Amino acid sequence: MNAAPLQATGKVASRDDERVRAQAADAAEKFEAHFIKKMMAQMRDGARALSADNGEDNHHFNDDMQDVADGLVADALAHQRAFGIADLMLRHVLPADLRPQAGGSPSTDKKTARESTR
Repeated sequence: MNAAPLQATGKVASRDDERVRAQAADAAEKFEAHFIKKMMAQMRDGARALSADNGEDNHHFNDDMQDVADGLVADALAHQRAFGIADLMLRHVLPADLRPQAGGSPSTDKKTARESTR
């Protein structure tokens, strides 16, 4: 892939750079969401296994809805880049001139719910 002609033409290069950065950020965010969802699923499976031994509350009729809710929570956490996995991936995947600036992740730019109520 020859990127030299794109770099010589200012606007085209920056538009393409923004597109590449946006695609990489989207992919990294989706990976972080997938990672968080898998982690939550493993924790949920562990809790289910422990409760199965107990005999009480052995009803698993809401498991599908709980999995959907876990996915939504994972997506929300990944969008905030709460775990930093997407930021780490972008630092390793993107060229130096396309990397996000230090402190530029959405999680550092927004106040948490606790901070905003103070």
